[in-house]
This record gives sequence, structure tokens and C-alpha cells, in this order.
Amino acid sequence: MCAVNPRPFVLRKFNENQSDYSGVAGVATAVWPEYPTTVRELRYDDAQRDPDLIFKRIVAERDGRIVGYGVYGQPEGSPRPGKFILNAAVHPDHQRRGVGTALYDHVIDALSQHQPAALTAFTHDDQTDALGFLERRGFEVVLRRRVLRLDVQSFDKARFRRGKADKTTAAIAISALSELMPTVPGWKRRCWELDWEIVQDIPSSDAPKRPTLERYSCEFADPAFRPESWFIAHRGDDWVGMSTISTDPSTPGTFYTGVTGVRRRYRRQGIATALKLRGIEHVRAQGGQVIETDSEENNPMLDLNLALGFKPGPVFLELRRTF
Repeated sequence: MCAVNPRPFVLRKFNENQSDYSGVAGVATAVWPEYPTTVRELRYDDAQRDPDLIFKRIVAERDGRIVGYGVYGQPEGSPRPGKFILNAAVHPDHQRRGVGTALYDHVIDALSQHQPAALTAFTHDDQTDALGFLERRGFEVVLRRRVLRLDVQSFDKARFRRGKADKTTAAIAISALSELMPTVPGWKRRCWELDWEIVQDIPSSDAPKRPTLERYSCEFADPAFRPESWFIAHRGDDWVGMSTISTDPSTPGTFYTGVTGVRRRYRRQGIATALKLRGIEHVRAQGGQVIETDSEENNPMLDLNLALGFKPGPVFLELRRTF
């Protein structure tokens, strides 16, 4: 008598070929249509990943088609002994059929050899099925970041009272990184040092670990890097603040604000406001329709974004299960 597979799908190792990359990108995009995932993005991330950190990806396949995937590994931003992240998704057409449970159980079993202390996962508060799935397995919310979006074309700069921002620009210049690169030796190191001082004060569930200059500089090798969209506030030769903006070809018209911040001794002088306004002007000039960012709910940057007219969207949740 032949054994019967009790499940209509199989779990297998991810293969680094076009078919598997396309399958994973398709599932991710179906689950998060507002944030399309591309094969180029996945391949680039894999190529730049720190080889010394654990990283594994598996897929769930049904009738030769990838219908889900699971990823676990050590986080690059704050690697700690025993700390791992989980990223899993199941195509909406194949949810509630045991695929997610099988992927999760496989990850937990595979992690056991590494003696995990904590496992972190992410979702939005409006992804109620995913949130319930994680909570039933012992995950608890440890960080909440509000997604914010600004309609650039309807933004009325004249109605916004800049206050300190007007006075600040008299002493503080704001330049695109593309303008500084040809004349500032060691500009990569300047960005690295400035970014590190800013990042340490951004609310986080764990203290960040500083990347090496070499690892940080990988960002400048990304084909999507646009130095004309990175803005540096400087006073003479002193770089005092920065605000980065990026685009994604898969979401035309939408721009994304990354790190925005100011060195501690220069804060509360309107510099962050001036940087944000410069970014809005840049996006409008590029024909952009929307700027998206996110702010932790206790971060003063949230109040600044709301004052600028950003509208609150869903909450990005970071959840953790301890072992």
C-alpha cells in the first residue's frame, strides 16, 4: 500500500534561481500589495547579506507553484546571541490550509539547534489574521511604528509656519549629497558617523549595533541609491543632520523617507523641519505623488510629521516570542 502525503503541499529548500525568486516575490507582493517585492530586490539583499550571520529560507510548494515561504536568521541591525527574526507569508489563495502552520513549525524545529532566546516577527495591525496567528503562538507586541503618508501635490508650503526653520537656514545650509560628494573627502565616513549618532536615539526594541564602515557603504552600491535624494544639513564643515529619501520602481509616484535626524547638540533649532521641507520640495519637483514614512509612537518625529500634514495609516508592529 502506498503512503499518502497528508498535505497537498511540500516544504523544500529555497533554490537561488529565477523561478524560486519569482515565486517568493509573487507571494510577498500578494500579501503586501502596497509594498511590491521584486526579484532584483531579493537578489540584491541576498548578495549584500553578512555571510557570518545565520540566514535560511524555505518555500511551500503546491502543484509546482510556490504558495508560501519562511525565513529565519540573525538580524543585521542588532545581532545578539540567541536573537532571531522570522519572516513568513502565505499567498492569500492558500491561507487557512495549514501552510503557515507547517512553515512556522519547520522554522521552530530548525532553530532549536541554535538555542534561540527570542524570535521577532513583524506585521501591521490591520493584518488581523497574521497578528492572531502570532499571538496564539506566544508573540507579544514590543514596538509600534505608525505608518504616515503625505499627499505631496496638495501640500501647501505657504500655509506651514516654519518658525525656527526659517531662522535656522540662515546659519545651516542644506545640500544634496550629490553636491557634496565631489568636494568632500571621506563623505562615506561622514554619512556613517552622522547616521550612527542619529540612529542611537531612534526608539527601538533593542539597542542597535554599529555596522562597520564597509557594511554601511554597501548602501551606496545599491542601484537604487540616489545621492540627489539624500539631504545633509551642515554648518561650515560640520555635518549636523540628514534626511534620506528613496524610490522603488515597483511603486511609481511614491517616495519613502528613511532616516531623518539631527546631532544632539543641534536639536530643537528647526533643522529637522527644514530637512523635511527640503525633501518635500524635492519630491514635488520629481513629480512624486506621495511620501511615506513611519515613526515610533513615542518618537517626537511623529509629531513633526503630523504637523507637516502626514496622515496616519496602519501601525507597523514588532512582536517577540521569548524561549
